[in-house]
Amino acid sequence: MAEAAASSPSEDITEGVPSDVDKELEKMIDDMEQVSVQLTCMVTDMVILRTNPEVMKSMKKMEDGYLRCKSSIKVAQQESVECKANVSACNINQAMD
Repeated sequence: MAEAAASSPSEDITEGVPSDVDKELEKMIDDMEQVSVQLTCMVTDMVILRTNPEVMKSMKKMEDGYLRCKSSIKVAQQESVECKANVSACNINQAMD
């Protein structure tokens, strides 16, 4: 009888667990691993920034350049869309003439 009780814990614990619960647990573990990686990256960035202030200045310059580039691309896209709309309107007008 003691042997039967002793062999129970060695059995697979997920034996009676539905597969959807098992999948949810795996997803939760994956999510926690991702959070852990993100946290590690954040801590590393903080340590680097606090030990070398020049890095912060460089990052600010890069961010400013990125934002300028992003805004110029946005303007170019809007101009392109407007140009295409004007061309389409001209083609429609010419077809009607």
